[in-house]
Amino acid sequence: MRRVLRDPFFPLYYGVLALVFFVRAADPGFAARPSLRLILLDRQTWAWLYAVNIYIAIQGDWSFS
Repeated sequence: MRRVLRDPFFPLYYGVLALVFFVRAADPGFAARPSLRLILLDRQTWAWLYAVNIYIAIQGDWSFS
């Protein structure tokens, strides 16, 4: 836990996730493409848990545009 608190990359990582999942999802142009919204909602848990590499190992691809 102490390592997480002093590591400068964890806040950056979660800041980028917030931009991708909240700001981008609120974009009207993005909302017009429901297939991308479904992918975003389906795969965001893996990103928040810092486990994208596990998802890629299980599924074989990420294909997150």
